[in-house]
Amino acid sequence: MMEASLSKGVTVPTFSDVPEDHIFYDDIEAIYAAGITTGYPDGTYRPWEEVTRGQMAAYLRRALDLEPPQPPDPEPPPSGIWDAEVNPGDDVQAVLMNAGNGAIVGFNPGIYRVTIEPLPGQILMSTEPDHRAILDGLQELRQAIVGESPNVKILDLEVTGYVAGSQQAVIGGPQNALHFKPGGWEIDGCYVHDNGGVGILLRGNGATITNTRIIRQDQLGFGVGFGYDGLVEDVEVAYANFNDRYNWEFEGGGCKNWESDRLTLRRIYSHDNHGPGLWCDNANVDTLYENNRVEDNQGPGIFHEISHGAIIRSNILRRNGYPAPTDVNHPYKPHGGFLLAQAGEVYLEDNLVEQDVHGVVALNQCRNWSSHIGVTSGNTLVYARRNVLRDIVGFLAGPVTDCGEMPVWDWDDSNTIEYSDT
Repeated sequence: MMEASLSKGVTVPTFSDVPEDHIFYDDIEAIYAAGITTGYPDGTYRPWEEVTRGQMAAYLRRALDLEPPQPPDPEPPPSGIWDAEVNPGDDVQAVLMNAGNGAIVGFNPGIYRVTIEPLPGQILMSTEPDHRAILDGLQELRQAIVGESPNVKILDLEVTGYVAGSQQAVIGGPQNALHFKPGGWEIDGCYVHDNGGVGILLRGNGATITNTRIIRQDQLGFGVGFGYDGLVEDVEVAYANFNDRYNWEFEGGGCKNWESDRLTLRRIYSHDNHGPGLWCDNANVDTLYENNRVEDNQGPGIFHEISHGAIIRSNILRRNGYPAPTDVNHPYKPHGGFLLAQAGEVYLEDNLVEQDVHGVVALNQCRNWSSHIGVTSGNTLVYARRNVLRDIVGFLAGPVTDCGEMPVWDWDDSNTIEYSDT
């Protein structure tokens, strides 16, 4: 910018495009002098450009001399809320037994080499969430926190180094809660990483996983099943089946959920898993997939299979399905995108699929399995609205069958297919 005045008293406009005879010259010079506006680095003000809401907020903050809000200091954990506390080296299971049903048990910082079974209603949590207590199996123990007790909560713990086997949970319960019995396990704020088997495997009604990272599980990140109203929200799951020990078409990848009713999968960041990003297989009824980001997984981005209906909306799928099959246009070897196989009635709305190998495959396979609540999976019916497929490598979108009738395919003009200029 130019100086507003010279030593000999000759006034020079501050901005090259706001001369002295400009109708708003005095106003612009005044707010510049007051520090309310700064103009552009090239010395212009651009007085006829529209002002965005963001720019207006900056003007008002400077004019009113407002300070940016500061985040509040974190509150220390309330003292004395624990019914019992444990330290590394303690007999943790004995403490849980002595504390009784419904007790809040605080884990002080440190490393615990334990396998424990909570009592009904117990809450297990770090006493200092910023310095999580660490449960470490040291590549020797198979499971960390398991059992048949209902309504257990696990908060702010780190779990690593357990060598669970195929389809076995590192954190899991109640493992025998079949036929939609009470479960109620809640996992929140935990970091589960570098374990064998399945990171978190919950059964029963009301299973919940929130605000949790599940990284580098040997087979699957998580699974939820045999219950109503499960919720997985604000979770990151990544690098599951990273060593390709399991054929993902059997079971491997970000997650695999089964026999659920009204399961919600929301705001999950599923990436770099060797298998599907998000997968519901066998008798999942009225599943909701919403606002998830699914990227760089080797299988389908979202796989809904042998189930009875889903709403799949506002998800972003990118670069799933690699390495690509030899024939990228062959929908029977689906890679990336959405695979809806014997899925029942599916509403596909407002999703973006970008640079995946495949876009949307609706598949019938004559596999009608029944759930424990008497619902049988049916033919695939897809109702697609306002979806964007961008830069898809192979098969774009459509119905296919390898047994029986073709799926119902309702794909209207609100959906778009785009290719970037090259």
